[in-house]
Amino acid sequence: MELFEQLEDINNRPEPFECYTAADVWTDSHTSEQVLAYHSQESLQSEFEKAGFPRQAFYGNVAGAPFAQSASEFAIVGKPE
Repeated sequence: MELFEQLEDINNRPEPFECYTAADVWTDSHTSEQVLAYHSQESLQSEFEKAGFPRQAFYGNVAGAPFAQSASEFAIVGKPE
């Protein structure tokens, strides 16, 4: 196998990961609801802070409504440190 073929082979994704599907998580309403239902407000705040985005605000939607546990959507405002 020539060098170029080896490099091309190294950069190919393994079969289970050939297709990029991350966008489907947020564009499919059922899937996104399930993902968000798994995470609590506290766990999301923790993950944002670990990534260097301390939480500035947490809202019930992108319009700034107060957050409620029963909300089907929410918005987190984080600002990089």
